Amino acid sequence: MSDLKFIETDAGKVYDTILGDLENGVREPLYPGDERRIFGESLAQVIVSVYNSVNDACRQKMLRYARGSVLDALGENRDTPRLNPTYATTTLRFGITEPMASNIIIPAGLRVTGDFVHYFLTDATVVLYAGALTVDVEATAEKG
Repeated sequence: MSDLKFIETDAGKVYDTILGDLENGVREPLYPGDERRIFGESLAQVIVSVYNSVNDACRQKMLRYARGSVLDALGENRDTPRLNPTYATTTLRFGITEPMASNIIIPAGLRVTGDFVHYFLTDATVVLYAGALTVDVEATAEKG
């Protein structure tokens, strides 16, 4: 998915355009230390900042880029209020390769991950009964 831009915000291009226009206007090169060049460099930073703000404001008119109150307003226009956030849920399956002679207790709140980034907590205590190979338990994401 490409990043939509309404106005060119490449700082280098804006900088080159402004300094080029200034040098054409004064009909001489502007060397480092020249106050006109320093002014142009400062102006370029302000213009890039303004262009980025304009791009952001225009992008927020589109659902893909909208956030915060703008997203809420877009939803209101379509009679679609924002839902309250909820944590992800899943069913975890705990298993062993060979049957055990005794029960294995899996406590509620056990922290489980598959990638060491996203964690789930078991919702209830479950028992992997002696002789069984698997047991399922519902789990809820630790963070939203």
